[in-house]
Amino acid sequence: MNFAAALATFVGQNLGAGKPDRVRRGLKATVGMTAIIAVTVSIISISLAPHLVGLFTSDAEVIKIGVEYLRIVGFFYITFTTMFVIGSVMRGAGDTIVPMIITFVALWVVRVPLCYYLSQKMGYVGIWYGIPIAWIFGMTFIYLYYLTGRWKSKAVVRA
Repeated sequence: MNFAAALATFVGQNLGAGKPDRVRRGLKATVGMTAIIAVTVSIISISLAPHLVGLFTSDAEVIKIGVEYLRIVGFFYITFTTMFVIGSVMRGAGDTIVPMIITFVALWVVRVPLCYYLSQKMGYVGIWYGIPIAWIFGMTFIYLYYLTGRWKSKAVVRA
């Protein structure tokens, strides 16, 4: 989220300076940097899951549930970071409404009912799967909106 905030500022500055070509390069660079971090965190959280959860409790059942969570959701941290980074391009351009709606729909309208449904079919593990499925939904739609380029015409300040 910090990389996304920095990218939003970068986008605003470059669009304001009349250099929209730098926005695409900035997005690619930010996705690359956050991907490295997300993959690293994923590897650590998946491979060290029992130890990480064990830092907070010694209850074997809680550790088992926490490990399941980290080993399912941990594979999708890159999806979560990519969703926020792409959305920050639009926010930096001054187009805040569509990214807000997409994020709201992904995290509340899709995730909550999906987690409830999957929990009825799979138990609490269904919740762990519902979370990244909602992230995939959000990332897909925020990227599709990015591709439309409509956000480029939403400048906060006009020359």
